[in-house]
Amino acid sequence: MKSRQPVELPAAGAARRKALWTARRERLWMASVYTCSFIFIVMVTAGFIYEKSASALSPATEVAFVNGKVSVPLNQVYDGELHRFETKVGEVEVRFWIYQKPDGKIATLFDACEICGPVGFYKGPNGLSARTVLRPSIRSPSVCLAAAIPSL
Repeated sequence: MKSRQPVELPAAGAARRKALWTARRERLWMASVYTCSFIFIVMVTAGFIYEKSASALSPATEVAFVNGKVSVPLNQVYDGELHRFETKVGEVEVRFWIYQKPDGKIATLFDACEICGPVGFYKGPNGLSARTVLRPSIRSPSVCLAAAIPSL
């Protein structure tokens, strides 16, 4: 990249003032571009860090199948929070969660989205959402959907 050569300043008068003002204006624009670029990079980085920390998955409780069924005491899930569980089926780890919906019913679903795959869900300010989306997700049209598990 070829650098600009300094401009010869006129000796005096309006031409000198114009040349000084042009140089000052160019320095101002360069400083503005550098500052805006730095602020943009910092904001994008902060947003990325915030999104990753805000949507971190809660740890799963290990459960095991007994006669082909998993039993979880219901008094653990009647607090309206998301309860994540994990079990092994063969060599594959399967995550699922139990959640008390606002109407009081219990929902048992895989911790995987029908659209996004096994990214996991979390409870945010707008309800339950897949980690890749920031909209409510329990059976709302055109957003991520958790696959239901039959429960008794």
